[in-house]
Amino acid sequence: MGAWAGFPDPKNNDSPTLKIQVGGQLKTLEFDALIDTGFSGFILMSMFDAIPLGLMLDGTMTVTLADGNGYVKVTAEGTITVDGEGVADF
Repeated sequence: MGAWAGFPDPKNNDSPTLKIQVGGQLKTLEFDALIDTGFSGFILMSMFDAIPLGLMLDGTMTVTLADGNGYVKVTAEGTITVDGEGVADF
């Protein structure tokens, strides 16, 4: 795995951000992903962004956000690449 170059996102208080590609059954699109220092192995994205990719629904899970509140979220299967390098299947 090579080194990736991120950038500060001026639309999000200059938070550290990385360009990623998320792929499903229908297509792959590029997104600006906020780098979460509490990352625990998943990508959180809106249904508005997920549906056109053709992500395969997989179930649900409860996620706990930084404010301590838990939320039930739909899970799906897809792929993630950064700089053309396969990072993960999810």
